[in-house]
Amino acid sequence: MSNWKNIQTRKKAGNQDIEKGMFSGAYKAKIIQCVIQTYDGNDNYEALDMKVELTEKLKINFKEIPKPKKKDDNIFYDKLEKKYYKLESSEIEKIDEPKTYNIRKMVVVSSTGRDIVMNQGKISSALFLSKKDPKFTEGLLEANVYDFDLKEMVNKKVNQLTELVGKEIGVLIKMSHKFKNVCIDGYSNQELFSPEDKQGDTAIWMNNYDLQRVLEFNIDHFFDWKTHQTLHEIDNKENARKVYQILHTIIDWSQPLPTPSEQDDERRKALKTKLSKARIAFEEYEFVGSVKNTSTSITESDEIDDSVPF
Repeated sequence: MSNWKNIQTRKKAGNQDIEKGMFSGAYKAKIIQCVIQTYDGNDNYEALDMKVELTEKLKINFKEIPKPKKKDDNIFYDKLEKKYYKLESSEIEKIDEPKTYNIRKMVVVSSTGRDIVMNQGKISSALFLSKKDPKFTEGLLEANVYDFDLKEMVNKKVNQLTELVGKEIGVLIKMSHKFKNVCIDGYSNQELFSPEDKQGDTAIWMNNYDLQRVLEFNIDHFFDWKTHQTLHEIDNKENARKVYQILHTIIDWSQPLPTPSEQDDERRKALKTKLSKARIAFEEYEFVGSVKNTSTSITESDEIDDSVPF
C-alpha cells in the first residue's frame, strides 16, 4: 500500500470488490511521449514527463477464504482487514475510446546531468521490460508540450527518451484528487509569483487549500502485460503476484482537507525547516495564522470532474 493512501478512505471502502467505475488499476498502455522537460523554481531540475494511451484494463476477482494451511501464490493476506483472499479469475476489458493521460515528473534528474535522483527503479523497469538491452538514449521527437514562453500547448520537436516512445507495456496507475502546490511566503501565507520572490528566504512550497482538488495520475509499477509479471518477478523466475496484490487494495484517493490549525502547523514546520537551513531564526510574532489566502481564487481550469475519465 502506498504511503499516501489514507486509512480512513480505505476503511470506508471496506472489503468490497474493485468498483467497475473506479479508474485506478492495471492497464495496457502505449507510451506516446517521454519528454525530458526542464522545470525552473527554487531548484532548477529536469524530469521525464510521460504521456500514455490506455487501451485495455485488467480486471480481477477475489474471494474471501479461511486461513490457508499451505502457501499458494494466488492467496493474499490483507493486513488492514486481517483477512485472506484468493485470486479466482482475471479478464481483459477493452477500452472502446482510448484516451491519453499525462504522467508528470515520472523521473526527476539533475539540471547539470542525467543522474536519476527519483524513481530510477520505475523507469529502469519500463526500459528493460520493453527492450532486452536498453540504454538511456535521447533524441528529438515531435511532442505536444507546454511552451513556457508562449504560455500554451504547442507541437514541436523536443528531447525525449527515444527507446520508450511507441512501446506498449503494462502499467499500474493510481488516480488521486490533490491540492495544487504553490509558492508562498511562509510568514504571511500570500502566494509569490516573481522568480525573485520565489528565491527569498521565507519562500516555501505548500498546498493551496483554497482551491479545489485537481486530478493527478501516477504510475505505481510497470509490468509485462502478457504475463502480468514485474521485472523483479521475471528476473527471479517468480510467478506474477505483485500486480494482483496491489489490485486488491488499490482505490482512487482524495487528499484530506486539514483544519485551519493543521494548515498553520504544516506551514510553520515548513518555514522553520527552510529558515534553519539558512541559519535564520524563526520569529513567531511575524507568523500570520489562520488567515485565508486571498491572492488566488478558483478558476474554470481548477475545477475537476469527479466522474471516471472514461
